[in-house]
Amino acid sequence: MPASKGMYLAYFFQALIAINIAYALFKGQYGEAFTGVLVFALTFVPYVVADRLDVRFPWFVYFLIALSSGSTSPATSRGGTSRSTRSTTR
Repeated sequence: MPASKGMYLAYFFQALIAINIAYALFKGQYGEAFTGVLVFALTFVPYVVADRLDVRFPWFVYFLIALSSGSTSPATSRGGTSRSTRSTTR
């Protein structure tokens, strides 16, 4: 059975995580690259579970896991310093 269009969206986000890993390696941030590898491996858990238990998850399960894992990947978690937004009143 061919993959649905939604699965391609999940694959795209997994590819973005892989690109973040390559970028972290290129920049010499090996700790972040290791974290990215762990996150990337986490996105494969539903594939393994579905294969072992002989079940089929809807495409959005794979997509949501890749999306939530991608938000913790190295390039997005090291965005820079944030300034305090506390306002001063006189």
